[in-house]
Amino acid sequence: MQPFQLENGVARGRFARLGSAAQGVLSARKYPDGVAFLLSEMMALSALVVGLFKFDGVLSLQAKGDGPVSLILVDLTSEGGLRGFAEFDPQIRTVPLDTLRLDPVPHLLGKGYLAFTIDQGPKTDRYQGIVELVGKTLSDCAHHYFMESDQLEVAVNITAEKTASNHWRSGGLLMQKMPPDGRPLESGEPDNTEFQEHWRRAVIFANSVQGEELLDDGLHPHHLLMRLFERDGVRVFDPLFLENRCRCSNKRVETMLRSFPKEEIEGLKVGGVVAITCEFCGVDYKFEEKEIEQIYKI
Repeated sequence: MQPFQLENGVARGRFARLGSAAQGVLSARKYPDGVAFLLSEMMALSALVVGLFKFDGVLSLQAKGDGPVSLILVDLTSEGGLRGFAEFDPQIRTVPLDTLRLDPVPHLLGKGYLAFTIDQGPKTDRYQGIVELVGKTLSDCAHHYFMESDQLEVAVNITAEKTASNHWRSGGLLMQKMPPDGRPLESGEPDNTEFQEHWRRAVIFANSVQGEELLDDGLHPHHLLMRLFERDGVRVFDPLFLENRCRCSNKRVETMLRSFPKEEIEGLKVGGVVAITCEFCGVDYKFEEKEIEQIYKI
């Protein structure tokens, strides 16, 4: 994830490109192409959004709907640890990706909501913003979220694709409008005509970038940004490198089991063993009778 700022002070932004990190998440489960496409785009969106907030913890993006894809959840830590998963109807209809790109949200997610949550630990208050899913694409939904929830003017452009080797990758570009004095500009706040014209031009350039440019490993992010915003000038900052990293562990699963009454845990046993599978990474945790007894002795 590459942070940047336009030298004319009109906007700051984030560029993201996910290859092995996105594929690592998708490899944990067998996803149909449409589901993998949406989950890949959601991971790119999380990488773009994580740099807009100053926090030390976990950013979670969740899209929940009444369509064949009922849930998409992506977590990204402030240190770059990425994980995610999707829940979907196994009978989901196959749709060509070229067709799906036009309106994946109403087609797959249906009606529902998009939620952004920041969790900085047990001694802090969680921040959460929730808005209705509005738009045909996740880019549309993200734009609506920032306008409605955070009152920010942004431009969002995200994409995903499956390569010839059947690996998924995703990428995107997000810009946030800034006022002349450097504060994030709230929706509806007046600005001068020249500043507004510079912003409109920057948005046009940001929306002009093609999906293959966002995803091309041979095109360095700095070169792409300079190509887009050469007229205004670009300043880049230290990038954040992302990797697929699940936070599950045997200890965390034990803590989760301990939060349930023991009689409920008894009902989970199959052949005398309680098996818990992490939705994010697919790792199985198995607990025999003596291990269950030990959990409730602590």
